[in-house]
Amino acid sequence: TLVITVALCFNASADDGKVVIDNVVYELNTKDYLNEKYGEHYVVTDYFFDDSLISKTTKLKITDEIDGIEVKGIDHYSTYEESVINRISLPNTIKYVGECSFGYFPEIEEIILPSGLESIGRHCFHELKSLKSISIPASLKVISAYAFFGCTSLESVTFEGDLIGIEYYAFENCTNLASITFPNSLEYIGEEAFRNCDSLKKVVIPAKTKVFRKAFEYCDSLEKLVIDYGESNDKGEIYISDAFDACNIKAIYLKALPEKYRFDITFEEAGNIKDIYFAGSPSLWNKHTTKEQR
Repeated sequence: TLVITVALCFNASADDGKVVIDNVVYELNTKDYLNEKYGEHYVVTDYFFDDSLISKTTKLKITDEIDGIEVKGIDHYSTYEESVINRISLPNTIKYVGECSFGYFPEIEEIILPSGLESIGRHCFHELKSLKSISIPASLKVISAYAFFGCTSLESVTFEGDLIGIEYYAFENCTNLASITFPNSLEYIGEEAFRNCDSLKKVVIPAKTKVFRKAFEYCDSLEKLVIDYGESNDKGEIYISDAFDACNIKAIYLKALPEKYRFDITFEEAGNIKDIYFAGSPSLWNKHTTKEQR
């Protein structure tokens, strides 16, 4: 594999604040990002100062500082469908990655997200068709809309911390994703967030998580749904007929919950569900379900 790293150490005038290092263009910035103040810092504004290297460079490395000033952001709309880059290394100084910053890189198999990452924009990793796995760092609390849309080779997603939300269409058309276990901190899964993930067989959802309509629509292989109560005392609702429309769920596993937990379960028009497993006493089941539900 040919790996080309060209050190084009180009220092522009202080007026435009641009610097080129290893073919990557950086620009000095003092603007806020999504109302977050990061002070004076550098952002990446282009991955290829020399466009002739687009089809020859396989690895992309972002530097962490320039002349003592940290590189904290990626702010570039990318459409490099001819790129052969297969690995991206981001320094832990990166706090935000803007909209569409890494979309449409067809060969990327691995992206290591920095431990200090705080926000990612919409379509951030849109249609990375070779990406196989992703680990969400503890610092990232919300996965934005369309973030991993169309990552058709994505097989696993792991969560290192207390994720709060997954916005709409975030993982739609990730057709190779087989199973996913959400952290107990998760508060919501947006509309159609996992729509058309037709290899998905098992989903583990915290009971307090609000699952919006059609979140798992057309997940044709989804047969097993586990609702995990954890230690939460919050009241929650799972609407099987709405969030899991056009699925093939055959069994639901309800983990045991404390006596003081109040949980409403709606199974109306639940489709192929034949078995419900409840890890608790009959009296507790009767306490938290209606006669019609039973």
